[in-house]
Amino acid sequence: MARDLGVYRFEDIVEGPTGSWHVRDGAEDLFDRPLGSESAVRVFWSEPATALGLPLIASVYEYGFYHGVRWSGDQFRAVAAEVDRLEAYWIAAGLPPDTLADLRARAALVRQAVSAAEACGGWVVIT
Repeated sequence: MARDLGVYRFEDIVEGPTGSWHVRDGAEDLFDRPLGSESAVRVFWSEPATALGLPLIASVYEYGFYHGVRWSGDQFRAVAAEVDRLEAYWIAAGLPPDTLADLRARAALVRQAVSAAEACGGWVVIT
């Protein structure tokens, strides 16, 4: 199982009771890329983000691998800063060059998704 990174228009996210949400049936994503496998997201994204105090990125795996996260509005600036800090961590960690290159490419995808969602006033969704 893998985590996917998507962008949806504001009206494509349906709020449910008790803070739940889902993507509206028939909604078309504006951006769709893979973030990584379950183990890669846990090991390279969520665990270091938790240790570094990066709550938005840590939440990608926080509830296990069966719940999605979404970001909008003011969270975009915060998640961009978190991605910068996480990327600096990866660089300092001395990861193998191919692993680091892959992670940095996926971090660039997160930045692209944030930019696309900002442009349309929508959501970045990771499911």
